Amino acid sequence: MNKAIRKPLALIATALWATMAQASGTIPAPEVQQTLPSFRACLAQLDAAYAADRKAITPRSVAADGRTSEVSLETRTKGIARSGRNQARYHGRIWYAHGRISTADPQQREVSHSWQERVLVCDGRKLTRTGASGYTLSTFEPVGRQDTPPAH
Repeated sequence: MNKAIRKPLALIATALWATMAQASGTIPAPEVQQTLPSFRACLAQLDAAYAADRKAITPRSVAADGRTSEVSLETRTKGIARSGRNQARYHGRIWYAHGRISTADPQQREVSHSWQERVLVCDGRKLTRTGASGYTLSTFEPVGRQDTPPAH
């Protein structure tokens, strides 16, 4: 391959790599440890986190202008997982999806996705909290009749 072709290809590859690198992102939360009065008190913290995550769930809604909104919960531990007499863990990720009709193609909806994750671990009366937040590349979906908001 001659030099006249290699340089433009290298620039294109670099531009594509930079674009792909920005397709998603994650920001980790610092680990926080807390000593509670008892293992039962630690379990109560896991129960409260799981309940708050379930409460955040909102079914998909479609506005008159075609905007959509949805909040879902992905539990990596199927709720609170006990792994021993005094050990338990909760790992949940809340997904936020917001869509709008594409200005380039009104038959497509661009949907942005972001998430917040939390991991709580009880080891006896010691509670450890970690987590992260992030986003992914937008997706596109066709706009269809099922997207029409209900008549008022």
